[in-house]
Amino acid sequence: MSQPGRIYLKIILNYTILTGMRLRLPPLPRSALKTLTYSLMHFTVAISVAFALTGSWQAALAIGLIEPLVQTLAYTLHENAWAKAGAQAITLG
Repeated sequence: MSQPGRIYLKIILNYTILTGMRLRLPPLPRSALKTLTYSLMHFTVAISVAFALTGSWQAALAIGLIEPLVQTLAYTLHENAWAKAGAQAITLG
């Protein structure tokens, strides 16, 4: 981080600590928040399952961190594809 960036961050943090006022960040779009919460849930499940199968926290963390990253990207692409499909009727068969 650049020196001006560090100074700016320090000023903001000091202001927040001294005044007790929280900084308001712009809200995330619903789709971004949905993707974020899905990825957090997926990390938890993947690490738990990997640990249950391997009995090793090292292996569980390695598997549990890589797989959800790839899956979250795939989920985002999948959601975008469905959003582009929009209200078009999809028929199977």
